[in-house]
Amino acid sequence: MTENIEQLLDDRATLIIYMVKQGEQWVRHSGGLIEKDETTRLIRASYDWQAVEKRQYEQEIGRRLYSTGSGATLRSSRAIPTDWIVSHVERYEPDLQNMPLFREVIIAYCEKKPMTLEEYKSLVYEREAQVSAESFGGNEQRYQEWLKSNET
Repeated sequence: MTENIEQLLDDRATLIIYMVKQGEQWVRHSGGLIEKDETTRLIRASYDWQAVEKRQYEQEIGRRLYSTGSGATLRSSRAIPTDWIVSHVERYEPDLQNMPLFREVIIAYCEKKPMTLEEYKSLVYEREAQVSAESFGGNEQRYQEWLKSNET
């Protein structure tokens, strides 16, 4: 029975919610031109659609959250550290009586831990986009065509 349940959930994402730890300060999100600014305990939410065995969770206790910025090239991005560190994690598995929307829900509570300028500079890094046949839905032929079209 367990294998059947896991197979049913294979195509479901994991919902990851990063929140300010209770008692900590609240976060202000800029609404920009369209929406109003907002003060909330939610730092960010994300979904992980990768196969379970390939998931790399950012919500390990003690881990610093990162945001993403433009990189030096079109195929790169810059990982930028934030002041938020994961301090507590709660995982919730679905109630299987109803078909769940998510494989699991993870709430990672964070505390603010500011960095010095030197620490910040040492933690910023560039990362290149990794393209594989999986990027093309497992279609090896399309991947090979893409490789040929991008040869320099």
